[in-house]
Amino acid sequence: LEFSIISLLLTLPLLYSKGFMASQFKCSIDSSAIRKKDSKSIASLSPFSACTLFRGGSNLATDDSQKSNPKWSFRETATRNVLGLWGVLQVVSILVNAIKRLYPIAIQPIIKKDIQPIEWVMYGAWSLYMMYTEGYKAFQLKFSPLVVERSFGLSKNMSILNILFAGPYSMGLFGAPRKRMILSWSLTAGVFALVKLVKLLPYPYRSIVDAGVVAGLSYGTLSICVLATKAILAGNSKSDKEVPTNNSP
Repeated sequence: LEFSIISLLLTLPLLYSKGFMASQFKCSIDSSAIRKKDSKSIASLSPFSACTLFRGGSNLATDDSQKSNPKWSFRETATRNVLGLWGVLQVVSILVNAIKRLYPIAIQPIIKKDIQPIEWVMYGAWSLYMMYTEGYKAFQLKFSPLVVERSFGLSKNMSILNILFAGPYSMGLFGAPRKRMILSWSLTAGVFALVKLVKLLPYPYRSIVDAGVVAGLSYGTLSICVLATKAILAGNSKSDKEVPTNNSP
């Protein structure tokens, strides 16, 4: 009992140093209340929780909720945003480079205007299909959130290798769980194999396929940029939806 009282008296000044004024909570600790409570349990409580307990409150989770949602300092926010944008920039650069290489081939039918009506239908239908399956379902719903979360979580797992290769790191090619890395490398290998096969297609079918890929990649790149912008605007709290980098999916 004496240990509990001494512990409470020693921690009461913390109420002032942390901005928690005793008068704000109207906490009255008397000897009768102490006798009714478990002295060992009281000694383990934080000052805020002890005050809540003594004044008859039942919600002891308030102190924990305040600790679980601290604000980022300016330095932490700046580091998070700079590294996040660096990782996103590397990934976007890879995608833009692919779009830049495929775009001249994709627009050949539009420039030449020498394909048949059925081929125009294939051209438009394939482009819309790739925007939905590759751009929306693959990028916007899966890949883009992964890239943004790992990019803006890089500040929690900084190393020279992770920073230099922030793009591959954000894509889950390394520094991720084994399952995630196997999936990422399999998809990367599959894309390269598909590119090699598409190059063997005759005109205009190669142009049709490349048009769909350009449409999907363009949609996906835009979704990454939008999510990165949202992460910067809403990233002022440590409780934001960041996945720890070593636990990313």
